[in-house]
Amino acid sequence: SPYTAITDGITTTSPYSQSSISDLQSLEIDLGEEYDLSSIRIWHYYGDGRTYKQNEIRVAGEDKVYRTIHTGEYPETADGFIIRP
Repeated sequence: SPYTAITDGITTTSPYSQSSISDLQSLEIDLGEEYDLSSIRIWHYYGDGRTYKQNEIRVAGEDKVYRTIHTGEYPETADGFIIRP
C-alpha cells in the first residue's frame, strides 16, 4: 500500500517505490488535540526530482473550520516541503 509510511518518520527515498497512482489523493491526519504549529513539513517521493502539482494543504482547529495554507505545485527535494502557516 502506498499509505504504509505516512507517519513513520522515515524521510529517505529508499523505503518508497514510485507510485503508479495517477488520480488525485487526499489524506487527513488528526493530531488528537489543537497545537500552535510554526511549520508543517511534507515529504513526497523525491528520488527522480519530480514536481507535485495540484497540492492543497489545509488545517483546522477545534472549530473544525478548514483553512487553506498552500495551493499549487512545488518540486520535491530531500529536505521536504516546508509550509509556514
